[in-house]
Amino acid sequence: MPLVSKSEAARLVGVTRQTIHRKIKAGELSATGSEVDTSELIRVFGAISDGTQPVTSTLQPDSAVQTTLQARVDGLESQLAVTREQLADTSKDRDEWREIAKEATSNVKLITNQGGTAKSNDNMIIFIGVAFILGLGLAYMMLRNDVTPSDAMPLPAPVEAQSEEPVAETIFDRIPTAQVPPTSCSIYDIGLYSMYNPICISLHYINFKLEDQVRLQNKFPDAEHMRVSPAEALASRCLNDSLLGDEWIAAKCPEAILELADMYDVELHPNELSGRPE
Repeated sequence: MPLVSKSEAARLVGVTRQTIHRKIKAGELSATGSEVDTSELIRVFGAISDGTQPVTSTLQPDSAVQTTLQARVDGLESQLAVTREQLADTSKDRDEWREIAKEATSNVKLITNQGGTAKSNDNMIIFIGVAFILGLGLAYMMLRNDVTPSDAMPLPAPVEAQSEEPVAETIFDRIPTAQVPPTSCSIYDIGLYSMYNPICISLHYINFKLEDQVRLQNKFPDAEHMRVSPAEALASRCLNDSLLGDEWIAAKCPEAILELADMYDVELHPNELSGRPE
């Protein structure tokens, strides 16, 4: 193919000279110096014109390749058609199942409402029938003088006067004898585990209250009204410190326990006050 100048090349393909320069610079169009082969123009632009009629490429597509491509296009069109049919069938099935579900739900609601109404009606009929039978029986017995209105609804029996019993003076008079604290629970002979023994009623209760007070003090350390008193602190040591000697306990603890008994409004049993030294 002949070589032409860049200006002639631009004229032949109907573009500007700047377009030819950009194509050459980008590597899309080959040039020999300042000239361009017309075959390159046909390759890039597809057709050239010398002013009378366009010159097109003489290259013709391979018939085998064209046949293969056409077969692939036909196959893809067939697959597309099948896919569209499947989507249409799926949409139709979905609409049918939706209608079936709506109909089933409506039937269930209808059956439920009918069942509830029927059950209520049956219960009402049974109630009326039983009441009617009982009324007939009562009327028949009253006509035979077997039952009088007073017999039908008997009066309550008179309440007999109960014998007065002496009122217990203290809490210890109300508890069984088996639960009376023994003399081993005396505050003048505090054992290591006496406050943990439920039978030592007063010491057990005082120790329980002390533990509550200590927990409140630890939880609210800044609250003045939550702090334990000196008597409570001393009694807590008496009841919980296993390292205290017997002489120290005998000298300090009874008075502290008595003060807490007054503070907590605890009534000490005589057995818990026994063994007081002279």
